[in-house]
Amino acid sequence: MGFHLGGCYVPVPEPLILLLKFLDYIRFAVSLILFYLGLYPSSVPPTPYRDPEFHPTPASDDQSSISIKAQLPAVEFVSFVERSAGRWESMCVVCLENLAAGDEVRELGNCRHAFHKGCIDRWVDVGQVTCPLCRAQLLPCKERDPEIHPASDVPWPVTSISIKAQLPAVEFASFIERSAGRWEHGREFMCVVCLENLAVGDEVRELGNCRHAFHKGCIDRWVDVGQVTCPLCRAQLLPCKGWEDSGFWARIR
Repeated sequence: MGFHLGGCYVPVPEPLILLLKFLDYIRFAVSLILFYLGLYPSSVPPTPYRDPEFHPTPASDDQSSISIKAQLPAVEFVSFVERSAGRWESMCVVCLENLAAGDEVRELGNCRHAFHKGCIDRWVDVGQVTCPLCRAQLLPCKERDPEIHPASDVPWPVTSISIKAQLPAVEFASFIERSAGRWEHGREFMCVVCLENLAVGDEVRELGNCRHAFHKGCIDRWVDVGQVTCPLCRAQLLPCKGWEDSGFWARIR
């Protein structure tokens, strides 16, 4: 695993990948604690640098948060449990309090996780558009408001099937052969989704923007829960406009 930098590929040592993931978890945990304590600034909390070409910033004004909340109906937790047929969490991970039968909750449109209405409303009000627990998008693709999700290089709606169809699966050995100069012979590389090493015979998908590779099953499950960015660097899974007819994406057609 490594980073694609202006035509060269710099492998990232496995311990560094683990350290970065650990630091990201720490940052997220601290953010939740600050959020619960009401210590967030009035603006959107700071996030890691993202290339605006790959990561259009979601709108964070009052109207956008109102639009999101209008599409996340509030119900009593007991009603949510009855409809969920056993698949629900008993704790709101935003405030870390248990969900009681009479509590008013919002069920997210993609992942179906539920949170106290007040908690998820404050989460949305500070500009967040993903689930606090699993990071899936709050709303399914077909329900996204253009005001909340401005036009980007990934056309909406984009289904998990259409994304995976544009991320060809190959054996890891073949991927290494095509990536001459970007991989050191004999070096071990890891899938950061499952934290297992990539073996020569493993089936992998190479992402079109950042060129990171992951086990096919791992990245497929990642896409199936609504994710549209790389698990490692958060670049968009699909290429930008104008790239479709050149380079990597032309070769796989």
